[in-house]
Amino acid sequence: MRSTLLRKACSSRPKYEGLGDYRIITNLCPGSKERMRRLMEVVKHGRVDLTPLLTHTFSLKEAYEVFGKRGGGVIKVAIKP
Repeated sequence: MRSTLLRKACSSRPKYEGLGDYRIITNLCPGSKERMRRLMEVVKHGRVDLTPLLTHTFSLKEAYEVFGKRGGGVIKVAIKP
């Protein structure tokens, strides 16, 4: 029997790696889909202010121009259509 380690990021495909005689299945996002749904509800109803995390804002046209530059001090970028 081939043993594998399954690693799954929130939005990526599972990745399998050999791990001796053990089979471990895990998810890197505790609570995954349900937890994210609840977090989005908190944000939607304004119970948490995320604006301090927004460091840059660009138009869609500007976003294409600055994407390759990747300057320092960037936490989160908003792209407005």
